[in-house]
Amino acid sequence: MKGFMSLIRSPMGQWLKKTWVVFALIWGLTGLTYFNSLQASFHFDDIGSILNKSSIHLEHLDVSGLKKVLNSNRPVTDVSFALNYYFNRLNVFGYHLVNVVVHALTGCMVYLFLLRILGSTGSVWALFGTLIWTVHPVQTQAVTYIVQRATGLATLFFMLALLLYIQGRSSSGARRIYAYAASLACALLALGSKEIAAVLPMIILLYEYYFISRFQLRLFRSQFVEVSLVIAGVVMILVVYVQIVLFSGEASLMGLLELFTRNYANESYPVWEKLLTEFRVVIFYFSLLLWPLPSRLNIQHDFSLSTSLLAPISTFLSMLTLIILIIFSILKAKRFPVISFGIGWFFITIAMESFIFRLDLIFEHRLYLPTIGFILILCSILQKGWKSNKMSAFKVFRPGLLGLCLVTLGLYSYWTIQRNLVWQDSVALWKDAVQKSPYSARARNNLGKAYISKGQIDLAAREYREAYRLVPTMSLYHENLFGVYEGQGRWDLAAELVMDLLKADPQNARALYYAGKVLEQRGEYDKAKQVLRMAIDLEPRLARAYDLLGSIYVRVGEMEEAVKIYESLLRQLGDREFEPPSLHPLASPRLIPDKQLVHYQLAQAYANLGKLNLAMSHYQEAIRLVPSFIPARL
Repeated sequence: MKGFMSLIRSPMGQWLKKTWVVFALIWGLTGLTYFNSLQASFHFDDIGSILNKSSIHLEHLDVSGLKKVLNSNRPVTDVSFALNYYFNRLNVFGYHLVNVVVHALTGCMVYLFLLRILGSTGSVWALFGTLIWTVHPVQTQAVTYIVQRATGLATLFFMLALLLYIQGRSSSGARRIYAYAASLACALLALGSKEIAAVLPMIILLYEYYFISRFQLRLFRSQFVEVSLVIAGVVMILVVYVQIVLFSGEASLMGLLELFTRNYANESYPVWEKLLTEFRVVIFYFSLLLWPLPSRLNIQHDFSLSTSLLAPISTFLSMLTLIILIIFSILKAKRFPVISFGIGWFFITIAMESFIFRLDLIFEHRLYLPTIGFILILCSILQKGWKSNKMSAFKVFRPGLLGLCLVTLGLYSYWTIQRNLVWQDSVALWKDAVQKSPYSARARNNLGKAYISKGQIDLAAREYREAYRLVPTMSLYHENLFGVYEGQGRWDLAAELVMDLLKADPQNARALYYAGKVLEQRGEYDKAKQVLRMAIDLEPRLARAYDLLGSIYVRVGEMEEAVKIYESLLRQLGDREFEPPSLHPLASPRLIPDKQLVHYQLAQAYANLGKLNLAMSHYQEAIRLVPSFIPARL
């Protein structure tokens, strides 16, 4: 113990002077804690972002394929997924391996940043803080949840951009220019990974004021021109990104404001309720960082809304706590600069996903970048405590502190391994969510989908019914329940569901579509045509209703009407290209008719009318779209 204690006391132990040893520790511990995540299933948003997203299903590594992938609001992330698909198809191992590598690389960047802030005398605490950040159980959602590679990549390039900026500030001549240019490039890559990187200019300003100008406004102003040029470059990248990617070259101030507000209108609760609730959510985030038991981690936290500042009272207390923290960080900035900077880092980086954009109330992966601020606070407290003469007077203090740090590191590593076991399988993940959030309709619905992927239809129906009972107004839940009843041939239950939906809302276009399916199954074609027409009038872009109505017209021999419907459907589908269905069991069923099938059905209708030339042209178009489409060749 004495030998190790002397190592800690040294300005920087000889073994820590070799950065590769530190990096080896980071990589080794990352591999140990995430080894059991490499075969975990696809989950939740992985389905829409990977399994069902044909644009990233790269078959040929060429310009045209990559151009298609780059047409995305997160092009860097999507290119990484496309390359995974090109080399691994849908084998989860490759996807997880990349996520773990990104996490380890980010850990190395976090260490370099902590070392820069804490100085050489804080090298041991920089290492400890980095290892805690790396193995922290709350990070599992950002690492093991494949689609959150976006968060990992954005954080990696964010840290690289910041470190390169810092390097540029301490360099001169060509090296300074190269460092700034590389920083801007990394900022672009971060922004192309996920939008959370947009706060980078604020973090740069904060760092500049705290650690370069050291709270001297005169010095800060004297350096402001150079700093502003770098920040202007980052902001320009942000503006170009918004213009080209998000608004397809038609950016405007109103368009940018719409990005911040457009989705609030779709929520079932007012904006101010969401904002009030986030004060409690942030306090909950702090509690997760301090005590991340696997039993407290959840992919679907069921967080109750704050309806006013005093309902519940914890809303006011949470807001007061956060205000006190912010005031403390301002008033005590000179005395505790690292702690103050860490608080600022946390609030700046958490604000975008918690308070600015309309997103779900809570997700653990949002802590990935903000946790670096928390680690800075932790390291600073430990460093000051270790140096404190008052605390050092107690002989057991330093060994006790060291022991506590090692126990914490061991516990967090074990809990991360334990939490990763839940991510192995979709049923296990969502059963865990339902057990922890029994009143979450989304958790119930997703458990139902997981059961469907396993062929456990009765269990799926049970979860879908419960999701529908909890939130009867959510169309997705009754769509899934109707799909189960349809698959089971239980048309009596399907009819009851439709009646309940129409009783609640007679103008529900999708419920009318379901009614049309029930009536078609019963052979009541006239009634089916009537309700499907009503559905189309209410929702003119409901492609499924056109498709079903067209097939009914064909069945009853009304070919002229069938032609009109199929022509309307083709106009609606426009230039939509054929997307081969995913064969993965978790992939969502196709809700929009395939264009080649519509051409084939239209050709059949024309053939029945004796218009063979028109029929032949649509047969040929079906074959052009999908050369392997056999029915059109017969």
